[in-house]
Amino acid sequence: KQKDLLKIIKDASYYLSKISEKQNRFKNAYQYHIIYQEAKDSLLNAEKIKILEETEAKYNLEKLEYEKLKVENAALTAEKQIAKQKIFIGLLGIVLVIGGAFFGRYFYKKQKEKKEEKEKSVILKRRIDLLNNQLSAKNRELTSKALLISNNNRVLEEAVESIEQYLSSANSDKKELRKLKSRLQNIYEEESWADFVKHFEDVHPNFYKNITEKYPNLSAGELKICAFLKMNLNTKEISQVTNQTIKSIEVARTRIRKNLALTTAKV
Repeated sequence: KQKDLLKIIKDASYYLSKISEKQNRFKNAYQYHIIYQEAKDSLLNAEKIKILEETEAKYNLEKLEYEKLKVENAALTAEKQIAKQKIFIGLLGIVLVIGGAFFGRYFYKKQKEKKEEKEKSVILKRRIDLLNNQLSAKNRELTSKALLISNNNRVLEEAVESIEQYLSSANSDKKELRKLKSRLQNIYEEESWADFVKHFEDVHPNFYKNITEKYPNLSAGELKICAFLKMNLNTKEISQVTNQTIKSIEVARTRIRKNLALTTAKV
């Protein structure tokens, strides 16, 4: 029966091979030809079929074992990969916790420093505003002192004029009156100017020291005018304070410019 079956297979595969070849289905023709050849060989040697079947069975078994081993290795690799991922996730979690704590502390520190800097800035601004207010008050006080000197100078001038009138008409000791007039002028001018200088140097420290060291040739009168110019007083205002004519002040300013080697009208 087996031989009959092989003969049928041989004949059928032969005809199918020829038909496929005529239909240009060369791949099928080739496959049928192989079957034909195998069937033919099987008829000649039945043992060969048995060996072939055993070989094929062995191959399939080895293939199954290989696939099984491959699956087992893949599973083991997957387990190792999962274990590595768990370790990585754990380490990453630790790093994130430590990093979060560090950056939280860093952020808190920066916010605290920023707050402290802001508070310092507010305090500094208040101090600057206070100093500016004090400076403005000092400047106003200084200007008031200058105006007071001007007013007192006018009062003194009136007193001196009264003494002059008395000297021209009275028969009293004119020599003593002249001494009194001169002494009155000197004492008042010295006291008024000393008081002014004290307040001026509170507002502009070392002004006289610096200018006298740099320009030692300036006279006392020129130094006074420099002080008034530092206060931003104009020629007319300086004239009123010092009881000098505007022309005299202009001449003095020209002389100061020359001593200070200035080419522009900064003085």
